Amino acid sequence: MRQQLFGAIALTTLLYFGISEKVHAVGITLDQSTDVGEFLNNAGVTNTQPFGTPLTSIAGNLGGGDNIDLYQIYLPVGTFTASTVGGTNLDTQLFLFNSGGIGVIANNDNFPDFQSQISLPISTAGNYYLGVSLIGFNPQSATGPIFAIDPITNGVQDPSIPGAGFGSSLNGWSSDFSPGQEGYTINVTGAQFVGSTANAAVPFDFNPTFSVTILGLWAGWKYVKNRKKN
Repeated sequence: MRQQLFGAIALTTLLYFGISEKVHAVGITLDQSTDVGEFLNNAGVTNTQPFGTPLTSIAGNLGGGDNIDLYQIYLPVGTFTASTVGGTNLDTQLFLFNSGGIGVIANNDNFPDFQSQISLPISTAGNYYLGVSLIGFNPQSATGPIFAIDPITNGVQDPSIPGAGFGSSLNGWSSDFSPGQEGYTINVTGAQFVGSTANAAVPFDFNPTFSVTILGLWAGWKYVKNRKKN
């Protein structure tokens, strides 16, 4: 009897940790085949997966009149990174804004590459906006450029090198040339899907709590049944 009970408990434990690991460890790409906006009210929202699902990359297109893409993502406390290096042939820029559209950090070129890369610790978890643009398309607020993007240094721009409009919310973008359209991939770490009401719950067949409950009840029932027989 005890062997059967211990076996059921062991199976329950293995299934719990196995399923739990599957829920929390699998990273997913957001494949944005349609154009997304460049402002907070029309940004692409990472809501195709349940809230908290790890986000590992974002795939989209720039050029041909679509020169800026903005995405709403969720950042937990920890280190966040984003990079287009190796993900496109375009000369890109990356920007991160908080939930109110206030600039956090930006990068023009990750020298010697013409692609971009940002990395910073996140101390306040919440929704953020990650923007990607072609060179020359820079975020503006009501009081001027949000970041002091320097085409000479090509370095990371943050609050220590603000633009005249830093501290005010995003409300526009400067304009420049418009090259041919091409795809891009932004590889990210330390980011998650925002989720939505429709998919906020963990899928039924991957719910570890449900699995543990059912198997635990089954093991208890088998144990009591065998005790009665003896």
